Amino acid sequence: MAETLPLAPNSQSKILIIEGGGMKGSFSGGVLSVMAEYYPARNFDTILAVSSGSCSAAYYATAKNHLDAQIKNIVNIWRNELDGRKLINRLKFFIGKPMLNQKYLIDYLMKEKYPLPFKNLSMPKFPSFHIVVSNIKKLKPEYIRATEENIFGLLHAATSLPIATRGEHKLDGNLYTDGAVLDPLPIRAAIEAGYKDITVVMNNPFTQSTKKYNRLLSLISFPFYGKLAKILTKENEYRYSSAKELIVHPPQGVKIKAIYPTYPLIGLVSTNKEMLNRAINHGIEKGLKAFRDTKKGLDQIFSYFS
Repeated sequence: MAETLPLAPNSQSKILIIEGGGMKGSFSGGVLSVMAEYYPARNFDTILAVSSGSCSAAYYATAKNHLDAQIKNIVNIWRNELDGRKLINRLKFFIGKPMLNQKYLIDYLMKEKYPLPFKNLSMPKFPSFHIVVSNIKKLKPEYIRATEENIFGLLHAATSLPIATRGEHKLDGNLYTDGAVLDPLPIRAAIEAGYKDITVVMNNPFTQSTKKYNRLLSLISFPFYGKLAKILTKENEYRYSSAKELIVHPPQGVKIKAIYPTYPLIGLVSTNKEMLNRAINHGIEKGLKAFRDTKKGLDQIFSYFS
């Protein structure tokens, strides 16, 4: 497993980055559902996702074409399966249990009810799909390529949100947590890997100020990993803000396109159905605005996967 993002295949390579943010990921879910129709995954060489964004991105990255039934799964899951206490039950926090039910999300919804065609991850004509996770022991973000063998374990690691879950997941002998802890918006990693054409789907309004983790919240998040808690307090806000700065002022020769909500839509752990649908609908609206005019000839899409 590569700790760094592999180098771009060539100078024209394109990468898609999807931000996380818990239930805020409903916005990027809406965007990706539109992109799957108007700008399929095969337009990118690499897809890189963070936290909850990796779940929607997994369906987008493995869709064969714009008619693939699984495209609807992105929206169906957000609209119908995550509201109320199905995914997040805050009362469990007070009895020492995880608030976020990862088994329900990944092992039931993504494996069984809306089965992810994970075997497509090994097909040569699909883009490489990487998920950001934070290595707890090494105190470094890692950009692990998803395969049909590791995808579900990798999704468990990526969605091991502090406080909402146990905050850690063991994968191939390493202990990981949510990638957003150490690299919440991995634009710099993409640039350092040589990508000059970058598309970013964010789940927060661009002008929204980033809140700094206070020391107490960081310690609650990682009570047994003091060094990681310290980094969360001192560096997380800076790393996110500096990534946004790169969007505004990219290095010479680098083009960055960002899609983001106009206004705050939903909280990190909010499961209100009306708010979820509002976020999804806004994502669909933004996706249409960004990609409707870029739709490629359907014959090209069909022949690419034939």
